[in-house]
Amino acid sequence: MRILRIARAFAFAGVAALVLGAGRAARAQAQTTTYRATFSTAGQSMWGPGNAPSPIQPFTLTLFNETWANTGASSNIIDVAGFKFGGSIEAATYGDVGLKLEFGSPSAGVIGVNLPVDITLGLPAANSFRDGQTVTIATSLAIAPEAGIAVTPPGWDVVFTGRFGLGLAAGVTICVFGCPGFQLFPPVNNLPVEGELFVLGGGEFRLGEIASLLPHTITFLEGAPIGTTGLVDLPVARDFSNSVTASTLSATGNSKFMDLTIDMDAWLLRFFPLTAGVPLGVQTPDVGAAQLTYETIDLDALVGGVARQVLDFTPTVSVTLAFPRAVEYTVLDGTAVVEQGTSASITLKVGHTLSFVYPSGLKTPMSVVPSFTIANTVSNQMFLDFTEDVRFRVGIFALQVPSLTVIPGTSIPIPCGIFDFPPFDCSIDTPEVRSPAVTVGTVGPLFNKEADLGTQQYQMFDMTWELEGFDAVAAAPFTLDPEAPAIAVHAGFASGLATGGGPAGTLLHTVRLENLGDVQLGATQAADALAVASGTATIEVRGIRSRTLTVNTAFNGATDQNTLAGSDVLEAEDTGTVAILLTATPGTLYTTTVTGGGASPIGTAVNAGASAAFAVHPVEILPHRVQHHSQGVLTVHVLSAPGLDAADIHPGSVRLRGVEPLGWILENRNGHAVLSLRFDLRAVLSGGQSALAVAGASQVRPDVTAVAAAVLAQRARVPELSAADELGNRNGRLDVGDLRALLLRTVPPAPDGSGDQNAASPIQQSLGASGHVESLVLLGSWNNGTRFMAEGSITILGTGGRQ
Repeated sequence: MRILRIARAFAFAGVAALVLGAGRAARAQAQTTTYRATFSTAGQSMWGPGNAPSPIQPFTLTLFNETWANTGASSNIIDVAGFKFGGSIEAATYGDVGLKLEFGSPSAGVIGVNLPVDITLGLPAANSFRDGQTVTIATSLAIAPEAGIAVTPPGWDVVFTGRFGLGLAAGVTICVFGCPGFQLFPPVNNLPVEGELFVLGGGEFRLGEIASLLPHTITFLEGAPIGTTGLVDLPVARDFSNSVTASTLSATGNSKFMDLTIDMDAWLLRFFPLTAGVPLGVQTPDVGAAQLTYETIDLDALVGGVARQVLDFTPTVSVTLAFPRAVEYTVLDGTAVVEQGTSASITLKVGHTLSFVYPSGLKTPMSVVPSFTIANTVSNQMFLDFTEDVRFRVGIFALQVPSLTVIPGTSIPIPCGIFDFPPFDCSIDTPEVRSPAVTVGTVGPLFNKEADLGTQQYQMFDMTWELEGFDAVAAAPFTLDPEAPAIAVHAGFASGLATGGGPAGTLLHTVRLENLGDVQLGATQAADALAVASGTATIEVRGIRSRTLTVNTAFNGATDQNTLAGSDVLEAEDTGTVAILLTATPGTLYTTTVTGGGASPIGTAVNAGASAAFAVHPVEILPHRVQHHSQGVLTVHVLSAPGLDAADIHPGSVRLRGVEPLGWILENRNGHAVLSLRFDLRAVLSGGQSALAVAGASQVRPDVTAVAAAVLAQRARVPELSAADELGNRNGRLDVGDLRALLLRTVPPAPDGSGDQNAASPIQQSLGASGHVESLVLLGSWNNGTRFMAEGSITILGTGGRQ
């Protein structure tokens, strides 16, 4: 019998549902999504937008230029015994020495930028907002460490030009007894002349017929005619290093292009070859008895040059968000409003914040497509730094006259005295007369300069513009997912006996809550207002159960209509069912109005309602007793009651154990409609028994005697008897209900002798001809769709030794 097979429905009412504790943490309210976008451009002019040529016009830099015009004299002459000793020096010099660099216009230098950036969007977490609310998307930018600026330096022509002029004359008087005077060397009178030393051009070092690729180190042999040795290169920065700050990419180049040693003594011969007889350096000739020391010229310089270039690239990245529909938005820089409007395409600077209203009434997710563009500011600063260390000395003279004999010493012979004996020759000696040593003194240096001139800095270029050639970068869409809480409520009535939810005379009232949304619902509640629409019965709640929800055991459908304790959390797409067992009084129309609701994690309340009605008709079943082998017709009379008119029943909907009526008639008894239905008795009996047989065919049938012994002895449930509860009322324990269910599971033989003889237990077989009572439930619907039931009992008699 199907009635008994599903008897567990009341004890564990409802389909499976996941139940979470009310204290579960709410979902995160924000999440971040980071996009990597790479912007790149190449072959851009380093001088300005597009293919801008260099704005640097030809110019000249003078590294040093020294001039002088000085004289000097010194004299020291003494008289000794009418003779003069000592001397005098007179000297004069003028000069003009310089070095300059003549720059042409540089050729096109180019730069390229590779800029990978990480763009982070602070998005609201799914289900953390509802439609109609303001949603905020914060944006931030970080330049990746591998970003870089590539630089190809320009070409440049530079001519190194020297300037040299020198006048020098020196007269000397040397007094040794006499004072003759003379010129120390032929006077030099060279006016300033400029001349090319060497050229850097076309990427080469050129000195006459000599050419070499740059950078180049001038050797001693190459430098001999120009008095210059050392490193030369184009005045450009070559080796760049990149660095990244929070908002700027920088490239810095710092390259030495000149490190020269200049011996300008050689320039005298280069520019004035006819002055080759002019002595250079230090000489100490003897002029008579005098010692003369002099140095005509000693000019040296150390010149260094460094090219520095600083490129700063500051990007301004913007994000464009393409929405599927227009939204009302505000762009903020901190708290300052940058822009407001309504649009489906919104562009904002990365670093700003977008605040917009999620469309009211739109409870489904929106897919937003971002794309990124870049504006920028690039600045280029170029410097040439020179250092000079010079040593200029011109015209140093010194004269010294040593001590000389003016009058030599003598011996004059004279006769000796007459008394001297033996007689000798005698003499008178006179001493030597010498002049003192005379230092005339030092003249010069007539021009002297020894100085570290420090660093001279020349800013060659300083300009800011926007670098071109960057393309927009498309990105994968992201989803904005609002919460869409929704709940559905279903209410229904069914026969407790027919559904296995309860014994005869009961209604199984179910309330089902279904979370149709995408978020969990807390504080779930279902208010159930039960009522009697017709009849004199009162609402009697016999029990309330739920497998997954926490029920309110005080529920009575009237003064306390809350079926739940209100502490449950119903996960998205889950269902919870409450089963309420009511006493079913014939002649009563029961109704209910259920309101169910809950709240989302962010506090959005949702609710829904449902209603249902169910009629319980009185019934008469004739005959009261039947034989198993009866071929007759079973008549069932459905009676009217106040408010329950049998005429409202749709006869074609009526089923008795799933069997359709053979026919029906609506008649009047004492002013009340009576619906009489005729059923094939054998079909009714075999239909119910067959259903039971099929239901239990795949299960092991426990011995009824063993079950009875276990129940009466109140033994704990044992594994071999577990099938008894499964075939019984399925309430999770072994009890009298299981025993009753097993006793009613009689599968009698058919009149033709077929049937499952082995299915009957000894207790069932012992019933013999005494028979047993079965309850039958008539189910159907009114013409307006209201469902109803009518319960009655019938005695099944056995024949011979069979049931």
